[in-house]
Amino acid sequence: MASILDASLSSGERFWPERESQWLNLARALRERSRRFGETNVSTVKRILKDEFAEDVLREWIFRQSRSLAAHEFDTIAAQAASDLGLKHIDVTRLRKIHLDEWNRRIRLLSEGADKNREARQLVEQTMLVEAENYLPITGGDIIQMIGIPPGPEVGKVLRKARELYRKAPCSREDLLKQLCSPG
Repeated sequence: MASILDASLSSGERFWPERESQWLNLARALRERSRRFGETNVSTVKRILKDEFAEDVLREWIFRQSRSLAAHEFDTIAAQAASDLGLKHIDVTRLRKIHLDEWNRRIRLLSEGADKNREARQLVEQTMLVEAENYLPITGGDIIQMIGIPPGPEVGKVLRKARELYRKAPCSREDLLKQLCSPG
C-alpha cells in the first residue's frame, strides 16, 4: 500500500481505498510516515540543542515564522482578492505556488509591527493585476487535445483568438474552450 500511496501522492491522482484491507494498509503506511516524520523532527531539534548557536537558530526560526504566511493563508487571501478584483477565474493555487517565496521574502522585509496580512493582500493584488494582463486559462496543448487541431501555426492562431475572447470577457477554461469550438 505504501507504494500505492507514494504513487498517488507523486502523480497527484486521488486514490480511494475500496476494501477494508486497503484502508488498513493505507493507515499503516500513514502511521509509518508520521512516525518517521516525528523521529526526524526530534532528531533535528536534539542536534540543534547541542549546537553552540542553538539560541540563534531558534531565534531565527521564530523570526521567520512571525514574518511569513503559510501557503493556505495566501490561498485564502488570494481567493478573496480574486473575487474582489473580478478575477475569479485566475488559478490562485497556481499563482501562489509560483510567487509564495517572493511574497514571503517581501514580508520578511517589513518593519517591526507592520501588518503582514495587509502587506500580503497588497502583494497578491499587485501580482494578480500583472498576471491578469497575460493570463489565459488554456494552453496550446488544450487546443490540440480538446479542439483537435494538429500542432503547428494554427494552434498559435487559435491561442491569439482565445486571448481576444478572454480579454473581452474573462471566463473559465471550459467556457473558453466552448467558445473556441462554437462556429462563428
